[in-house]
Amino acid sequence: MTTLLRILSRNSNVFIREQTEFLSLKLNNQTEIVTNRGIYYASRKVLFVPGPYAKNISHLLNFDLNITLWELPIYYFRLSPNATQLPTWLAWDGNDLQSLFASFPITSLSSNYIAISPRFIRNLSKPLIYPSQRTNTIDVFLTQKVIEWVLGNVGTQVNISDYYFSNQTCLATFLPDNRFLLDYVPQTNRRVLIQAAGWSMKFVPVWGDILSDIIFLDEAMNSSSKYAPYMEYFSLSRPNGVIESTTITSKGFQTKSICFLTLVLSFYTAFF
Repeated sequence: MTTLLRILSRNSNVFIREQTEFLSLKLNNQTEIVTNRGIYYASRKVLFVPGPYAKNISHLLNFDLNITLWELPIYYFRLSPNATQLPTWLAWDGNDLQSLFASFPITSLSSNYIAISPRFIRNLSKPLIYPSQRTNTIDVFLTQKVIEWVLGNVGTQVNISDYYFSNQTCLATFLPDNRFLLDYVPQTNRRVLIQAAGWSMKFVPVWGDILSDIIFLDEAMNSSSKYAPYMEYFSLSRPNGVIESTTITSKGFQTKSICFLTLVLSFYTAFF
């Protein structure tokens, strides 16, 4: 994400706005994106990449995305003096759903540390629904599982007794079938897209190429894209992808700010 923001900041056609809350969308000759800091006008497509706020954003786009959240901690272990250079990785260390771990080098804090995070929660049947339910507390069960895994797998690379964890947890998003979502938002005339969920899609560089195709090709679902044969697997029309309801509740919007990434093609802004 840091690299992406750095690249986008060099593009004169891209505006980056942090701590901005999306409020509504209007489809006229141009697409109006109404926020608490002004209105953005997009002349072509709009792609929402809202992360854990996908359900909140779906409500504002007049549908109810069937998505849940896991609250996960991140642990930082000090590397041993003779440690080799460790890459970004995912590791499945067992036959159950509580054996998946991820790790990535730390560049912004110190090169002497590596981040390791569990990719599971204690009670898989009790996920969160909205980001406002996040507690930012560290589950002792997860801490013990991480330490056990580190000791058994990378104990020679890190100092097992020298670690700390962030005071803020991260949120992972999941659809019922554990797949990814990349599709047009219903009733937007193929002008607005949303990308959500994804089991560590940030580790898959080709995902950025797929996003580029769906934005820059007029009909991303047709044969113009080399990814066209696979787009059905990312479709919003998959079974149980949307919760059918006549009324969309605003429950879960009790948050000071909604942070999301919105990519728009050919737009200008006006603030009021």
